[in-house]
Amino acid sequence: MIKLLDLFARVLISALFFLNGIFKINHYEWTIDWIDSFGFPVLLIIPSHALELILPILVLLFYNTIISLSLL
Repeated sequence: MIKLLDLFARVLISALFFLNGIFKINHYEWTIDWIDSFGFPVLLIIPSHALELILPILVLLFYNTIISLSLL
């Protein structure tokens, strides 16, 4: 039962970050404006998108889960 709950939690966390990454790619101009309003460099958007799309998949595949979740 615990393993089933663990898998369910992994799926939910991964879906949250993956869908957020897709949303940010679809609304790229809005994301640039939002990041720029905080004074962060706009070049950080590309690595941020990569992390939000790759790391949830790694969490689902049980690959370096602690590291992947720490980076998310």
